[in-house]
Amino acid sequence: EALLSFTTQAHLDAWLQGQREGWDVAPFVTTTEEPAYVQGERNVVLHLLKCKLGTLNDALEAQVASLNPVLLVPLSEALLAFTTQTELEAWLREQGGG
Repeated sequence: EALLSFTTQAHLDAWLQGQREGWDVAPFVTTTEEPAYVQGERNVVLHLLKCKLGTLNDALEAQVASLNPVLLVPLSEALLAFTTQTELEAWLREQGGG
């Protein structure tokens, strides 16, 4: 059933990651009416950012959490080059997300 809501390979990857890690994500819609795969993708991106940059401050984490879903895949690619939270902040400003 969940496959019907995926539009990219990244959505499937995020959903599979959530299944492996036991995330409590509904198959189709979260409480914010955002498709579950988007929430899963957002969780993966936040997890990767924290692995790469360490604990994010609350404001920065909130910016990423409210980022337009269209920007999640570009952010997941851009974060590979980040070495500081300042670079993440600059990327968010460039995207209009911060």
